Amino acid sequence: MAGYKIKDKSGWGLIGIGAGAIGIGIPFAIGAKKICRKQWIRRTKIRERMKRKPLLTALISGETALV
Repeated sequence: MAGYKIKDKSGWGLIGIGAGAIGIGIPFAIGAKKICRKQWIRRTKIRERMKRKPLLTALISGETALV
């Protein structure tokens, strides 16, 4: 047993795993934020169109009193 060494258990493996998780997680978080923002903008535009739609249909149909 002359060639047997006791391995050092200093915790660098856990630090490496944590750093790797952060390094992988940040780009995914940035991408998710961009997608979320695009969807929010799209939903806002749709809501604005839905609010205006009754007015446009009233104008097209020739109604005089717009509510």
